[in-house]
Amino acid sequence: MKLALLIPALAISCCLASAAEVLYEKSAPGALDSSVLVAEREFSKEDLERMARQFLDAHETLHVKKLSVFVDKGAEVRLRFGKAMSHPSYYHAQQNRDVHDGLPVVAEVLGLRGSAVLRARMPDGSIWSNLLQGSDPLRIKQPGVDAEILFVHFHEWGFNGSDLAVQIFVKVIGGLSVEKAERVAETLWKEIPYSGVVVVVRNDEWFIESEGYPCVNPYLPLALLPPYERFAKTTLYYCSFGGSKGCMEFGLMYPVPAKEPDAPIRERRPK
Repeated sequence: MKLALLIPALAISCCLASAAEVLYEKSAPGALDSSVLVAEREFSKEDLERMARQFLDAHETLHVKKLSVFVDKGAEVRLRFGKAMSHPSYYHAQQNRDVHDGLPVVAEVLGLRGSAVLRARMPDGSIWSNLLQGSDPLRIKQPGVDAEILFVHFHEWGFNGSDLAVQIFVKVIGGLSVEKAERVAETLWKEIPYSGVVVVVRNDEWFIESEGYPCVNPYLPLALLPPYERFAKTTLYYCSFGGSKGCMEFGLMYPVPAKEPDAPIRERRPK
């Protein structure tokens, strides 16, 4: 396993900027998740696009691949582990946004479904994206279904974390139903022939109770949390490829005790 991980790491380090430092690297047959550190002066649109194309050329045969580019090591750890807690609740979302002191400077190259996109939150706080291959891999459009992939998270599991599961968080535009969720999941399972793909579907961006989704998605504009009463009435669908393949509906999983959110939580926008 160590040798298998070393080869892609060497491929990344040799084809990216000479000053790029590989922070994390995990691969499985058909999948790759990696992150590198660069100096902020090398975090320009031109440098990011060059790194992105080199990464895609080096790993063109993989079904699903992601390269994240950071200027801060701490931000890489926080984003890679999602919420880094079990049973995240609405109350935790309030806390995280209250102490939040700015979204990270980060870019992501995401290759899915034979296409690839580069998106970034720049040092000035602006959000930028560029389609690199094929059609937009973040969009899923079918008759009666319009959806957008908001985030892709790689989760280590199995003996000694030796396997990779891919969690794809999808926002469906308009009404949500099990039929729509199943159509989205079936599309992704068909177009991404990787066995460990899990699809999580909502009709908003509030994957608050999903462990793999970041506390704040850096590739979306910062928005106010919905009121707890409204969030508590929403649903999501968890679609798993293994076992009895299909989608399960979940409502509120981790209710907030009435005594905890006594005081209103202040929303802080990134600096």
